[in-house]
Amino acid sequence: HPGEKVVTYTEAGQSFGELALLYNCPRAATVIASSPSVLWAIDRDTFNNCVKGAQMKMKEQQEQFLRSVEVLKNLSPEDREKLVDVLMLRQCEAGEKVVRQGEEGTEFFIIQQGRAYASVGGQRVKDYGPADYFGELALLDRQPRKADVIAETALKLLVLDGDSFRRLLGPVNQEMMDRAARYSTPAADIAAVEATPPGPAAGNWMSSEDEEEEEDPEAEAEQARMAALAAKRGNRNSVAADRVEVDSDWQAPVYKKTK
Repeated sequence: HPGEKVVTYTEAGQSFGELALLYNCPRAATVIASSPSVLWAIDRDTFNNCVKGAQMKMKEQQEQFLRSVEVLKNLSPEDREKLVDVLMLRQCEAGEKVVRQGEEGTEFFIIQQGRAYASVGGQRVKDYGPADYFGELALLDRQPRKADVIAETALKLLVLDGDSFRRLLGPVNQEMMDRAARYSTPAADIAAVEATPPGPAAGNWMSSEDEEEEEDPEAEAEQARMAALAAKRGNRNSVAADRVEVDSDWQAPVYKKTK
């Protein structure tokens, strides 16, 4: 039995077998060809003399970069090392679709260099830059991609396959879910906009009742103040001499003269 599948190699230029040479340890996994393949191999001595130094330097740079990714800051150094060992480097040209809306989510992406944006139905809904990540929602929810992600400039991506994502990023999965809950998904945002009923006038989406409820509180207070002043003026006018009514039983007071 081949055992659990943890990584797949499907693109020309991908490599494997370097970990045992870098760390001078036994192979950690079995690699099986799923179709006829042509491979180039490098022996241990050639690898150590020509490749090992560059590989070690690249992994150190990647580990340092991962510390700048907000959601990965709480990972232990050991967990970051394991993550670096399975990350794959991928480059995309400007305008290339990195993920497509509706497709199955099998990878998690971190932008190392460049910029990208998410699009739903042709509408731009979110921007991404260095140290930003995307693709986690489809892996967390095991649902199709909810948006296209398109490279705005040339991109250098760190890519993690779905199985490794669930195996290595378990400690931060909840944090990712909490972050996702703090903003609605692009698809939900678009649906909310499309579902907004048109108003009575072109370009006005608020009903007359909504407009009344949205009146400025300061304006209402000013109106109340002016009404109170008008009431005071009315009270002063009501005590004018020609409008005073005298009781028929009323008599003028008589005062005794003093000696």
